[in-house]
Amino acid sequence: MNPMPALRKLRFLLPSVLVVFAISHPTSLAAQDTCPAKLPVKSFRLDSSGNMMPTAASVVQVGYSQPAPVCVTVLFDALRFNLTVTDKRTTAAGQSPGNVLTTGVLPTPSGGKTSDLVLKLKAPIVSQQAAVKAVTTAITDLQNMVGAVEVSVGQGGPAKSVLQVATTQFTSIAPDLKTYQANKQFLLPSDLVSGTCTAALATPVTDSLLDKLNKAVTQAQSDLTTHTAAKAALESHTAQSKTDQSKLKGDQAKLTADTQDTKVTAAVKKENLAKDQQAIDQDNAAIAADEKLIAEDTKTLDPDNAGLTPGAVIDSDNASIATLQGYVSQAGLYKCGSAGLQSLTASTNAIDMWITRLGGFGFGLGAAGAQVTATEEVFQKTFTVSCKFLFNNSASDELDSSYADELPTLSGGPATAGSSAQAFYTFTCAAPVVLTGGIEISGIPDREYQIVKAAGANNTVVNQFGYATNSAVHILPIAAVNIRIWEPEKVDRKLAFYGTVGVSGNLQGQQSGGSSAEYLLGPSMSILRTLFITAGAHIGYESVLTGGFKVGDPVPTDIVTPQVSKSATVRWGIGITFKP
Repeated sequence: MNPMPALRKLRFLLPSVLVVFAISHPTSLAAQDTCPAKLPVKSFRLDSSGNMMPTAASVVQVGYSQPAPVCVTVLFDALRFNLTVTDKRTTAAGQSPGNVLTTGVLPTPSGGKTSDLVLKLKAPIVSQQAAVKAVTTAITDLQNMVGAVEVSVGQGGPAKSVLQVATTQFTSIAPDLKTYQANKQFLLPSDLVSGTCTAALATPVTDSLLDKLNKAVTQAQSDLTTHTAAKAALESHTAQSKTDQSKLKGDQAKLTADTQDTKVTAAVKKENLAKDQQAIDQDNAAIAADEKLIAEDTKTLDPDNAGLTPGAVIDSDNASIATLQGYVSQAGLYKCGSAGLQSLTASTNAIDMWITRLGGFGFGLGAAGAQVTATEEVFQKTFTVSCKFLFNNSASDELDSSYADELPTLSGGPATAGSSAQAFYTFTCAAPVVLTGGIEISGIPDREYQIVKAAGANNTVVNQFGYATNSAVHILPIAAVNIRIWEPEKVDRKLAFYGTVGVSGNLQGQQSGGSSAEYLLGPSMSILRTLFITAGAHIGYESVLTGGFKVGDPVPTDIVTPQVSKSATVRWGIGITFKP
């Protein structure tokens, strides 16, 4: 029986079957409350910059590819971000059976004079803003609440912990928000000592907050100039001191050498020693002068003897100047003729929007203060992504995120839109039907018969039936169709289990009864979805002599070749195949 027509038929039949059933289903991606039981969970969080990051518990990387089905959770600051997660599916064609082969591929800023200026003016800044505290406090409180939630999200949650942080923060700021509701607008010019503005002023009134701040900046810049010069002088005097000390060591060495010199007369030696001592005295005087200058430089840089280094003093000056200039800019928002009133109005509009927004999440204001009905689902979006049945197609879905950042509205700006720079998660849907090719070891013996010469009676030679080939096992080429049944998540899907139907070709000559197509049925295990090992039942044919003959029987004179027939049988079989 020649198996080649049957194999060719099978080879061309499979593609037509695959075309008929290779229908790609869209991935189901729907927000839900919790992940289904036993489904692997991959968790991400949206950081404060709008970037999608893996959580510590999830231990995956952004852009990580994972076979589906899987549950994806995204932890985010819902107070700040309006988040949307979308997926984009790319479907790839499945295997062609024609490609089934038998191979596979396996400073600490320090205190100082300028910092004292900052400390002195910090309290007036806070006091000056007392009149607009109803607005500024509400803005700051809301920013702090968003920041605290952001920190909790950044730590990976869980959502329950984020809710606890948000509830604690909201409860603490509720009194300020209620105060704001009673005092929405109040403008206090920062360039006046009292009263209200009638027009823009060319310069701030003496002793006003802006006047004090401007003078403090000027003083701090003057201090920086003085300290910079003192630092340079200190470095120069220190270097000169080292030079003078080095000269002292040289003169002391010369004094020692001249004292031990026996080659000169006593008068010359006395003269030399006097000169040496004079030089040493001059060196000591220079060193003392150096130390005095160094002490003066140090006193200029560190008048309180706090042990500050020159660099730390300069850094403190620069930091203080930056802080004071920040105070000037902050106070300038409320000076006469500025956009202070407009800014306050914009702030009140933003606060109103945030109070409404928080109420929508379940953070409301009642007569007694905070009324919280929010749940942890506010801070986490949960999706289940599944493949459904793709037959011989594979699919790759990319999850992207987009958001509207509401935080800038607390600074007087509009909400900003953003999106993830790349797909933050990719899940793959590999075809559950896999075609492989390789070899099979069959438990049906591989036997081929022939007529052999044997010793007969009286030293004669007779013909007997014998074996040309006789092996207890038979190695056959095989093509297999594998249907995936289970792929454990615990081993990261490196192993999978399949149900397998294989067709092997038993290519034999007429002495073995001819060729035939045989079959292997059984379970398979795959490694990395590439190497497949199948153990099951081999359904095939066993070659036997016809006419009741057996090996060793004499051959009748009218038989010139063994007559062989095949009988169906079932034995064990082991297949080793590869996905091309």
